[in-house]
Amino acid sequence: MQAPTDLRVADAMTLVATLQAATEFAASCRARRAGDDASAEQPAEAVRRHLPAERAELAGLLMHLAASLVAPEDEPEEALRLRHFDRLLTARRLQILLRTLHQRLLSLYPAVPDATLETARLLEAEATHLVDLDPEAFRGAASALVAGGLRFVSAAG
Repeated sequence: MQAPTDLRVADAMTLVATLQAATEFAASCRARRAGDDASAEQPAEAVRRHLPAERAELAGLLMHLAASLVAPEDEPEEALRLRHFDRLLTARRLQILLRTLHQRLLSLYPAVPDATLETARLLEAEATHLVDLDPEAFRGAASALVAGGLRFVSAAG
């Protein structure tokens, strides 16, 4: 049986994950109502208006993920679980953002090179895959995602 502290931490993690999902859903609904739906083809000027902020957010999330991969060797078990939970939330946000970026870039095709579109698609797939990994495998895959993502941000800038 779990200790009361473990149950409170699990409840808090569940609440945070639920709130993040609800926030993402609400933001998506607001964007669609405002006519800003990245899943549909958008005018080039609308895409170009969003790209700088989304690239900056992508860079920030990648740096956050990179920083979370650096942990003390003697970190307590509870701290390890919380750190991994934060990594999972970050990976989920990266997946959503990379999907949005890929969809926006598709709206600019053929002005955007095929390689750029494919890189965005592959990065989204890597972010999606992260949530299925155990914490140790996560670290290696996340490091690769960070490196590839930062190259993508740099090249797209």
